[in-house]
Amino acid sequence: MTIDHLFFVYLCIAVSIIHTSHFRGGTITWRAYNKTPSGSTAFIIVREQWSWRNSFFTPRCSAATIAAKSPMISSSGNVACLNSSCGYFPNMSLWTYCTDFSGLADISTGEDSRTLSIPLNVSFSIAQTGSNTWAPNLVSGSTGAVNVVSRISTVLRPDGYINSSPVAMIIPVIYKVINVQHVYVVPVVDYDLTDSIRCRWATNSLTNINGFSECGDVCNGVPGATLIENNCTIIFNLTMANAYAAVLLQIEDYFNSLSTVPMSSTPLQFLFYGYSPISNCTTPPVIINGRPDRSCISAPSGVSLTVNVTAQVSCPGKSIVEFFTSSPVGLQKSSILNVGIDVYQINVNWIPTSNQSGPQVFCASAIDNTYVLSNQWCITFLVDSVAPVIIRPTPAPPVFIFRDQTLFSLQSNIFYLNILM
Repeated sequence: MTIDHLFFVYLCIAVSIIHTSHFRGGTITWRAYNKTPSGSTAFIIVREQWSWRNSFFTPRCSAATIAAKSPMISSSGNVACLNSSCGYFPNMSLWTYCTDFSGLADISTGEDSRTLSIPLNVSFSIAQTGSNTWAPNLVSGSTGAVNVVSRISTVLRPDGYINSSPVAMIIPVIYKVINVQHVYVVPVVDYDLTDSIRCRWATNSLTNINGFSECGDVCNGVPGATLIENNCTIIFNLTMANAYAAVLLQIEDYFNSLSTVPMSSTPLQFLFYGYSPISNCTTPPVIINGRPDRSCISAPSGVSLTVNVTAQVSCPGKSIVEFFTSSPVGLQKSSILNVGIDVYQINVNWIPTSNQSGPQVFCASAIDNTYVLSNQWCITFLVDSVAPVIIRPTPAPPVFIFRDQTLFSLQSNIFYLNILM
């Protein structure tokens, strides 16, 4: 058995009905610009992130297009409101700024966001509709139409604030050896105090909170998998080599553990890729950065930041061939450097802009030349914010968080945060 950790936001019902087989996953996320209500409207930042087959585009996503923020990448369609009464939500194009690409996996990822003024105390549905489909080599639902559905509500929470959805940040494709039971934990962060977070499979049932098919033609994309809803843990076994299994989840936040109706429903869709082991040593590489996983960095807008991501292979004769990443717009990565015996590194440079204020997450995983993938490592850039000082962790002491510990809390001089692992 292997155990790994994975690390996006939403406010409406977003449906992505995708038909040309180049879709590789995505999400629509949102957060309140100011959680304290004022007047009759609220400013909401809606963020879309999509992954595609990189060879679909001309020119392809590359280091040059990331640096230039041009050309943008897209497929046909846009994100539009499903309700006839929500003229306050203009269509969002699927065009996004390229942020990441992988030559090994032939995947590119892009994101874009828009700040909208939405009336308070409304709930509505938005949908991504286009002419795309999933990859042709899925173990279930090949070339099937995709729905990505999100629930948005500006109805005030019981505590009187405006809600923001849970956040889960992931690499779009996760390599896993076949015929081995794996345990994959989806780490989810919620910035709204003590919300209860639950994950479930996307469903075709119209009785779900979204009232719409959330999985299109690719429901049950990981045959035989088990999902533990309270801690977002997937237990699965891939049986087909050189094939993808599509993971379609809805991550929902409840005001407390007794609540029965979620305040938001966040779609998260990504891929497991099955492969046959080609080495007797399958110990994964290790990210050995001095900065801990999921640490925070203050990031003033307009100021250049540099971070190194360093990985060490765990088996003799192996090398790191790529770093899979998930990045904010404009973040640039160097080519891989061999900086020591069995040690490899990429340099990350980013100048955040003022419209990127708030938390921006960067994640990376290293993959070796036998397709063994490291655990995911993430950091959060707090753009135009001060990194918090931890006051009180629960449970104490904060030195060790054990693998079987699924919930802990942190109190800082800025916020109180629940983390579900």
